Amino acid sequence: MLPLILLQTFAQVAPAPPPPATPQPSTKINEVRPGLFTTGLMTYETLGALKAMGIGTVLHLRPEKEAPSLPATERKAVELMGLHYIYSPVTAGLEDEEVDAFRKQMKGIDLKGGLMVHCFNSNRASGALLAYFVLDEKLPMDRALDLAHKGGLNMVKIENASRFYISRNGGPAYEEQKEVKAAPLK
Repeated sequence: MLPLILLQTFAQVAPAPPPPATPQPSTKINEVRPGLFTTGLMTYETLGALKAMGIGTVLHLRPEKEAPSLPATERKAVELMGLHYIYSPVTAGLEDEEVDAFRKQMKGIDLKGGLMVHCFNSNRASGALLAYFVLDEKLPMDRALDLAHKGGLNMVKIENASRFYISRNGGPAYEEQKEVKAAPLK
């Protein structure tokens, strides 16, 4: 009887398992390479920093369904700061038509004027950039991954979606990743 009582007592005080991890927003500015940056949520502080850094263009990837009034509100704020605003929504699945549109936008941007690509937490921005680096800039996958990780890519779901898109569009064969490798320290 005593072991049963102890077991019941333990069951009552044992901590509940942690909830599943959910993506967290980020406002950290990541320099992917000179003139190319990523961030998550755009704030007035972030916009001020962009202007001070000489970044001329903001490429916004968050779909309207995440925050219905955000694209219009952000466009006004970005343009009031004297920056160019481009809206090209990309969902977490990195659907072909979304990444195709993103890549088309990237080809039309003068990267010498400085570019900030942003979403909710830098993952989609970095995942879409991964596809652009491999397919349009013809970077080797390992170098493109280094840049994407510097940009904040840390969700295996986004990395795999990008790798799968790349393989369907003429890039290296898809190899599913179980975890995201950390960005190298430089």
